[in-house]
Amino acid sequence: MKNQKIIFFLIIICIPSINFFLLKKATNHSFVSISQLKMCSPEIIWRREIVEDWCLPVRISSDGNYIVAGGQNVIWFFHRSSPNPKWEARLEIPVYISISEDGHYISAGNNSVINKKLLLFSHTNSTPLWSYEFSGSSYERIITEISKDGNYIVGGKDKYLRFFHRSSSKPIWNYTIPSYWLTSLALSANGNFFVSGDVRSINFFNYTSSNPEWTYDFNDNVYTNVDISSNGEFIIAGNHLGCHLFNRNGHIWSYTKAEFTNTVISSDGEYIASASGANFSLFHKSSSTPNWTYIGIKDIDSLEISSNGSYIVAGAHRDLCYFNISSPTPLWNWSVPEGGIKKNSVDISSNGRWVAVGGGEYWGSALYLIDGFKSIPEQVDNEENGEDEENADGNGGDKIIPGYNILLIFGILSIITVISIKRQRKFYH
Repeated sequence: MKNQKIIFFLIIICIPSINFFLLKKATNHSFVSISQLKMCSPEIIWRREIVEDWCLPVRISSDGNYIVAGGQNVIWFFHRSSPNPKWEARLEIPVYISISEDGHYISAGNNSVINKKLLLFSHTNSTPLWSYEFSGSSYERIITEISKDGNYIVGGKDKYLRFFHRSSSKPIWNYTIPSYWLTSLALSANGNFFVSGDVRSINFFNYTSSNPEWTYDFNDNVYTNVDISSNGEFIIAGNHLGCHLFNRNGHIWSYTKAEFTNTVISSDGEYIASASGANFSLFHKSSSTPNWTYIGIKDIDSLEISSNGSYIVAGAHRDLCYFNISSPTPLWNWSVPEGGIKKNSVDISSNGRWVAVGGGEYWGSALYLIDGFKSIPEQVDNEENGEDEENADGNGGDKIIPGYNILLIFGILSIITVISIKRQRKFYH
């Protein structure tokens, strides 16, 4: 009897201490409510102020280690560890840029009327590996994309397409689009397939031939944005007629209840995110009915989905929203401080952790690197570069039960102990 009373006493006095310890640990792991989630802000790793220039667009390597940004007259190349560029290349007029998966190769378009060049850079320095000059005198931008493996580059201007291997500035082949004004390009991971969008149609290519495998004509004047899955199996196109999914054989479905200015597809082709003005919709490839639609961000400028298909980042003017594909409720929202960027470009690493944001106006802007996982309350994808990492808050990956659950458990045990003692008293009496 005496021993039981001692055990009961020890349990009672330990409950507050245990609960305090667990609640403290829970706080370290950022267990927060949904209402608190809406107020979360991500951790800004660094900010690079850019004076008398803008910072559009930005691209980040799949592992998040390298960031490339294009300005009015310059390209900057950064490592994640520092806001100071590893190098910068002075160019003319705004550029269009693309980066390989490992960040080792960068293709860029230089859009001066006098100097209309497609350039290929290495991550090691600012001297181009080679350049190719387009003919013509129009102001239309040079659009370019590089395959994830860095082996193939496609570039286009007006209605002219050029396809290159990394080893040479001499095109493998040329193609002239029947309709005028190229609007977007996208390559599969190995460069074996790519798609072009223009003001009337999209064209799907196999890299072995300059003749499209097929052409889809929208029969209207449209500004079409395109993207392609890593294996080249699925293609998505967005324009004012709607969101349109294709595979290598042609059209699958269309969603025509909105006009879409930005459209992206996950690497595996499973999920599609499409922006329309102040909202965007998430689709699964199996259906033209959206899984969900988010409304609440004004005039989306840029939209990206992580390669693993788990996270989406949307940017509009000064606002940034970050989502898990399972819910239209943002994991976090962030607004650039007053005086910051007014129009933005975003990109996201393969696992969704690292987000690069750039933008602004000609009188000045900024480039930000964000750790998107720092404000997420639970452990998320902790693989980066093939190795396990710690939780987003810097602690290990151990799981805990929130303190109030432990309190309940110990409370029940205490009641059981009291009942047991009373029953034994009755027995002895």
